[in-house]
Amino acid sequence: MAIRVAVISIFPGLIEHYFSQGVARRARDCGLDLKLYDLRAHGLGVHQSVDDRPYGGGPGMVLRADVLYEALLEARQWVPDAKVIAFSPLGQRVTQPLIEHTVSQETNLILFCGRYEGFDQRFLDLYVDNQWSIGDFVLSGGELAAIVVLDAMARLLPGVLSCAESARLESFSANHQFLDYPHYTRPEVFHNQAVPEILKSGHHAQISNWREQQAIALTQQWRPDLLDKK
Repeated sequence: MAIRVAVISIFPGLIEHYFSQGVARRARDCGLDLKLYDLRAHGLGVHQSVDDRPYGGGPGMVLRADVLYEALLEARQWVPDAKVIAFSPLGQRVTQPLIEHTVSQETNLILFCGRYEGFDQRFLDLYVDNQWSIGDFVLSGGELAAIVVLDAMARLLPGVLSCAESARLESFSANHQFLDYPHYTRPEVFHNQAVPEILKSGHHAQISNWREQQAIALTQQWRPDLLDKK
């Protein structure tokens, strides 16, 4: 499996740093071919400006369509068949099924990280296939959203996690209907709280049933909306 992802940002170093360590670093050896582009390389003038004041007035600045387009052309040379995604609070909510579908289809991506008041609408209309959002809140830029999406993708690549079953049975995955069940490890007693006896019983069928019931209870407590959907 191999997926090419180009990320276009005015702070590519933020993403590079994250993917230089831990699980994320292993992803680059297991099929996530990641290439970072600095949007300012296509900026205008001595200050490599990538934004300008909005027509009609208003606060903030807007990323210029012409600068974004030049960056897209550069990324297209490396990954011509990619789906173009812009991170925006207006976008489709990123979910685990969306991530799983993207990875399973080995969909190549070009990710645009927004800044300021966002993108010139003409660039979105002409060249962006979809807008994605990681939640109902506003960030200073799309770099953190890109890291979140890439990390979620990385965990699904064969060889990234030491135990592939971990990704298959995590919360929100297609193979797991509820939130994850609680986990315990040593010490056996911590601040007068003991590990549940069932987990030390060695009866795997009973343990599996207990975990399922715990997962249902936690989902009912913390995310009842997930049960409503099912």
